[in-house]
Amino acid sequence: DALSIQAEEEALCKAEEELLLNRKRCAGELQQLWQELDLREMAFTEAALEVLEAPTAASELMQAAQLSEAVCDQAGDLQEETALLVDLHQDLETR
Repeated sequence: DALSIQAEEEALCKAEEELLLNRKRCAGELQQLWQELDLREMAFTEAALEVLEAPTAASELMQAAQLSEAVCDQAGDLQEETALLVDLHQDLETR
């Protein structure tokens, strides 16, 4: 009877040790999963920000293109006015 109690205690101790080892292993795996999840969340956030910034960048490019077009129009107007002034100056010199 004492031998069977001792055998049960040893089996119980062994089971408790295995349980402790499994808990530590599971805790390590859980921590690793959380870290991987955090990394994936950061990557997702970065990708989402890039997606959100894309329309802003496209809008800024469109504004820059419109501004460039306006500057080109103004440069064309100035060239026409300059040509008119040169013609007027030449007309005044020949009179």
